[in-house]
Amino acid sequence: MEGQPDMNLRLREVSKEDYPLIRQWLHANHVRSTWGDPHANLRLLSEPPAHGARRAIIEADGRKVGIVLWQHPSRDELDAAGLSAIPASVIDIDIMIGEPAALGSGFGSSAISRVTEAALFDRRVPFVMACARSDNLASQHAFAKAGFRTVREFDDVPNGRYVLMVRERPESAEPTKELSPRFWDIFFEVYASLPRQGPGSRACAARALGLCHDLPPFPVILDLGCGVGGQTLQLAEMTRGSILAIDSSPPSIERLRTTVAERGLSQRVSAFVGDMAHLEQPPESFDLIWSEGALYSVGLLNALHVCYGLLRPGGYLAFTDAVWREEHPPPEVKTIFDLDYPTMGELEDDLAAIQDCGFELVGHFTLPDEAWWDDFYTPMEARIAELR
Repeated sequence: MEGQPDMNLRLREVSKEDYPLIRQWLHANHVRSTWGDPHANLRLLSEPPAHGARRAIIEADGRKVGIVLWQHPSRDELDAAGLSAIPASVIDIDIMIGEPAALGSGFGSSAISRVTEAALFDRRVPFVMACARSDNLASQHAFAKAGFRTVREFDDVPNGRYVLMVRERPESAEPTKELSPRFWDIFFEVYASLPRQGPGSRACAARALGLCHDLPPFPVILDLGCGVGGQTLQLAEMTRGSILAIDSSPPSIERLRTTVAERGLSQRVSAFVGDMAHLEQPPESFDLIWSEGALYSVGLLNALHVCYGLLRPGGYLAFTDAVWREEHPPPEVKTIFDLDYPTMGELEDDLAAIQDCGFELVGHFTLPDEAWWDDFYTPMEARIAELR
């Protein structure tokens, strides 16, 4: 029955409605004995996560049982703990099972496994680590059950004695085979040739744009995670404003720049390589922020906070996000999305996140099947056949 808890496990991003329960968990004796001062911890958890940090509520059988956190530790944090040999590219996981009735259920180890597998899906992460207090045998057991091994003990001044546990990417593991440099060569060779890098269509863009009432005649637009600019070019056709398109892929940006020049749009459309979580644009710079299938990559709540600060009063954010539309999706589908988007939730979770960040919802709709097939999957099938 080891795998049974994971069948009923769900991870979703933390919302403001969760904080009263988190406060209750932090004051519980079994949490306070290992986490320490509940007031200080609540203050830390109430602040927006740092760049690259993620937090998720663990739900089991529809009830909230705990929270899991993962992030890249800073170089200073590692050095201060005497872990100078560990690269800052690792992922560090921490977990709290707050509900006493859920202790020993296996939900903690299942959540750890879910996050670890997602982290190791990124080839830039050499391994995943966890630091458990030496006297916290329950935490050590949960990580060991999730495939972690104990490396050594160390003193984390002034917090006490800790055990360092790690889980490496096995040489024989399938994600390693998939995420070799050759995998990425093929991945970008396929994706860079597509008209867009995710689902969407001109009709859907027009429908979303129609919800943005009273935009200025020449709006200033930011397109986040633009890829090669399929939707960027559509926005340029449907508006008279200026567009700043940003993506982390240099080849995609170079292709978009070429297309923009060929279409005579250089005066209106600018494309730059950038990090969505660390944008250098000043606050309240944009009338419209657009993002199709990209915000999740830096954490939806993180991205929403960033976008909120960049919008002018009365500005709009239009984005697409993957959500579960069935309570029990096919296992093959769930496995893939658990790797790429472990905190993927339902529509209600996205709506709550939108409200948490101060936005007012003006409308939403589901992308139709043709938005997946016409400009995304069908060109992908043709490109794969061509490469073969």
